[in-house]
Amino acid sequence: MLSRAFAIAAIAGAALLAAACVRSPAPVANVPIQESAAAQFKYAENYRASLNLALTDAEKDRARFNRNREVIRQTYQKVEEYFPADRVYTPLAILNVIEMDAGLDDVRVKVGADQLERVMRQLDDLAAEYPEHEFIQAKTLYDKGLIQIMRENYARAQEYFLELRDTYRESSNEAIRTLAQRAAYYYNRTYVNQ
Repeated sequence: MLSRAFAIAAIAGAALLAAACVRSPAPVANVPIQESAAAQFKYAENYRASLNLALTDAEKDRARFNRNREVIRQTYQKVEEYFPADRVYTPLAILNVIEMDAGLDDVRVKVGADQLERVMRQLDDLAAEYPEHEFIQAKTLYDKGLIQIMRENYARAQEYFLELRDTYRESSNEAIRTLAQRAAYYYNRTYVNQ
């Protein structure tokens, strides 16, 4: 009789533990504060590179993949939390978080239509908040074009890519010129049924 009661208790305990694991909150990143926003952003970039999500098999180990993505996301959020007044690196960190929310960081991440709509608003807000940040202006256009492709709104995607290409192809910043070249590629590649 004792062994049966013990077995039932063990099964109940295992069920409670499993339920607790399913409902447990997202992991919390323990991110040390750095001396500047630039150093904090570099820390986030290095942390992301060290986890190398591209090598994680998301199908076999979905929990690990999601946990690592969330920790990376929180690491970027710390840039804004620790250095909210910064106008150079904080917007880049915010952009990384927004891109993760849209699933733009990894093709294996699937995002619903409501989330994509929220992300579009966040990109608009980010561009409005940092009008002097040329890279943010260009990258938000690029990301909005990619999101429109995800939504199968190809005509609107072409509009974003065309605006990016025409506005920034002569930029003095090489990264922005590269975005403009990619936008030109996507503009020409995106088929619109007239």
